[in-house]
Amino acid sequence: MQAMELEDQLRTSLEGYHVDVIKGRDYVQVRPQNVNKGVFITQVLELLRRTYAITLDFVMCVGDDTTDEAM
Repeated sequence: MQAMELEDQLRTSLEGYHVDVIKGRDYVQVRPQNVNKGVFITQVLELLRRTYAITLDFVMCVGDDTTDEAM
Protein backbone atom coordinates (compact mmCIF):
# COMPACT_ATOMS: atom_id res chain seq x y z
CA MET A 1 0.00 0.00 0.00
CA GLN A 2 2.77 2.49 0.88
CA ALA A 3 4.59 1.88 -2.40
CA MET A 4 1.43 2.60 -4.39
CA GLU A 5 0.89 5.84 -2.46
CA LEU A 6 4.51 6.84 -2.98
CA GLU A 7 4.26 6.10 -6.70
CA ASP A 8 1.11 8.23 -6.98
CA GLN A 9 2.69 11.09 -5.03
CA LEU A 10 5.85 11.00 -7.14
CA ARG A 11 3.90 10.92 -10.40
CA THR A 12 1.86 13.92 -9.27
CA SER A 13 4.82 15.86 -7.86
CA LEU A 14 7.10 15.21 -10.82
CA GLU A 15 4.53 15.81 -13.53
CA GLY A 16 6.09 18.09 -16.10
CA TYR A 17 9.61 16.79 -15.48
CA HIS A 18 11.23 14.42 -17.95
CA VAL A 19 11.34 11.42 -15.62
CA ASP A 20 9.78 7.98 -15.41
CA VAL A 21 8.33 6.70 -12.14
CA ILE A 22 8.50 2.91 -12.03
CA LYS A 23 7.15 0.64 -9.32
CA GLY A 24 8.80 -2.74 -9.14
CA ARG A 25 8.40 -5.70 -6.87
CA ASP A 26 10.29 -4.17 -3.93
CA TYR A 27 11.00 -0.58 -4.96
CA VAL A 28 9.81 2.65 -6.52
CA GLN A 29 12.30 4.12 -8.98
CA VAL A 30 12.57 7.59 -10.51
CA ARG A 31 14.88 7.91 -13.49
CA PRO A 32 15.35 10.29 -16.42
CA GLN A 33 13.17 9.47 -19.42
CA ASN A 34 14.86 7.45 -22.15
CA VAL A 35 17.61 6.31 -19.80
CA ASN A 36 17.69 2.71 -18.70
CA LYS A 37 20.29 0.13 -17.77
CA GLY A 38 20.79 -0.77 -21.43
CA VAL A 39 21.57 2.84 -22.35
CA PHE A 40 23.93 3.11 -19.38
CA ILE A 41 25.82 -0.09 -20.27
CA THR A 42 26.13 1.05 -23.89
CA GLN A 43 27.63 4.36 -22.75
CA VAL A 44 30.10 2.62 -20.41
CA LEU A 45 31.24 0.28 -23.18
CA GLU A 46 31.66 3.22 -25.57
CA LEU A 47 33.69 5.09 -22.94
CA LEU A 48 35.97 2.06 -22.51
CA ARG A 49 36.43 1.84 -26.27
CA ARG A 50 37.23 5.55 -26.70
CA THR A 51 39.33 6.10 -23.58
CA TYR A 52 41.27 2.86 -23.28
CA ALA A 53 40.89 1.35 -26.77
CA ILE A 54 39.15 -1.63 -25.15
CA THR A 55 36.65 -3.59 -27.17
CA LEU A 56 34.89 -6.51 -25.59
CA ASP A 57 33.84 -9.68 -27.34
CA PHE A 58 31.32 -10.69 -24.71
CA VAL A 59 29.32 -8.90 -22.01
CA MET A 60 27.02 -10.78 -19.64
CA CYS A 61 24.33 -8.87 -17.78
CA VAL A 62 22.09 -10.57 -15.25
CA GLY A 63 19.01 -9.08 -13.65
CA ASP A 64 15.98 -10.09 -11.66
CA ASP A 65 13.37 -7.50 -12.58
CA THR A 66 11.67 -6.04 -15.65
CA THR A 67 13.83 -2.90 -15.37
CA ASP A 68 16.82 -5.13 -16.15
CA GLU A 69 15.41 -6.26 -19.51
CA ALA A 70 16.94 -3.37 -21.46
CA MET A 71 20.42 -4.58 -20.52
